[in-house]
Amino acid sequence: MTAADGSTHGHGRRGAPLGSQPEIDDRRGIAVRRPGTVKTHLTAETLRLYAGDWACFQAYCAEHRAKPLPAAPGVVAAFLASAGPGRAALSRRRAAIDHYHRHRGFPPPGTDASVRAALRHARRAAPRPERAPPPAPAMLERLADACGSNLAGQRDRALLLLLAAGLGRDAIVSLHAEHLRITEAGLELRGTHGEAFHLPRSVSVACCPVRAMEGWVRASATRYGPVFRKVNRWGQVEHAALGADAIRLILARCTASRPPGQKA
Repeated sequence: MTAADGSTHGHGRRGAPLGSQPEIDDRRGIAVRRPGTVKTHLTAETLRLYAGDWACFQAYCAEHRAKPLPAAPGVVAAFLASAGPGRAALSRRRAAIDHYHRHRGFPPPGTDASVRAALRHARRAAPRPERAPPPAPAMLERLADACGSNLAGQRDRALLLLLAAGLGRDAIVSLHAEHLRITEAGLELRGTHGEAFHLPRSVSVACCPVRAMEGWVRASATRYGPVFRKVNRWGQVEHAALGADAIRLILARCTASRPPGQKA
């Protein structure tokens, strides 16, 4: 028996309700495998975003009297070409549609050449978000001074003071312990391409990036590998380096926790 949305009811994966989600393992936050389904490794947050994207696609199909499951490549291409979100969200929407098709046992329409072409065109036409100007060094120093004394706070303080000293974001997240040398004179950094960067010790102890780095390296027991690493919810330093977007998130969090009335 075929429903109005094109899904079949009965036994097997195509008989699953259209709005159903993969089961979530709350301990790990990933989608677990059901018998006969494609194995996935999606976080609960990704599944939540996919559900919103799928709801938007269903609404689009209802408005245009199109079948969302299985969806024709032309319908998906038209959906992506319609006015909507930014570049990253467009790619996620295609991934969400493919995910729901795979989960019901249908081939993903996102692999069709017309859909890929529509996505490329939509991404080129999508407005690029305006980046906020980087915080001034004085503001970065104030944010660093407000960081806590726990591991995450010590990491953020060292990171913010390196930013204030003029080190670039990419250089900070890619910094390895093998690239730095702390001496009485200051901090010597060597980039991945051999470029050198020297930071003398500051007169102000509170705003000294060298002392902040000393404290973070000692507290995190960093002897090799990435210097700036993730700190999990239990206060443990993980082996993985911070991602490319980590500094933006840290800046947003520190700015949001700034005391009321303090100006940027």
